[in-house]
Amino acid sequence: EDDDVATIARLIELEHRAAIAYRTMAGDEDQLDEAVRVPVEEFARQESEHAEALIAALEDRGGTAPGEPRAADVEGLEELDSQSDALELAIDLENALVRAYGDAAESFEAFELLKTCAQILGNEGQHLVVARQQLGEDPVPEAFETGETTA
Repeated sequence: EDDDVATIARLIELEHRAAIAYRTMAGDEDQLDEAVRVPVEEFARQESEHAEALIAALEDRGGTAPGEPRAADVEGLEELDSQSDALELAIDLENALVRAYGDAAESFEAFELLKTCAQILGNEGQHLVVARQQLGEDPVPEAFETGETTA
């Protein structure tokens, strides 16, 4: 249980970080064109939903959710100069999430945690595909997403 609490708290931190990054990116109308802004706004909404689900699981186990970071706490966010930079950061964020959920799935024993983890992991993989497509990259460079970059 203690290990699960720590793992869930870490996942919440990553989800919060991604959500604030996506909200910040979407708010810069000069940086993202409409074709990119729309999915980035959806990513922000979905990351917030993931965090909410994880917070409920954490609180069920007696844990306390970590607070949300500020945009300045997200490495690389303040340095974005272009839409390509934003998409590269999105790929980095999603790779970190995919790795974290893959690791978490190996440690969780409770069925509900495994189920939640698998559902969210699939969604993070979808985010990777969309970000890569928008950047003009191969959307699925490997048969199985591991969260590791292939470059």
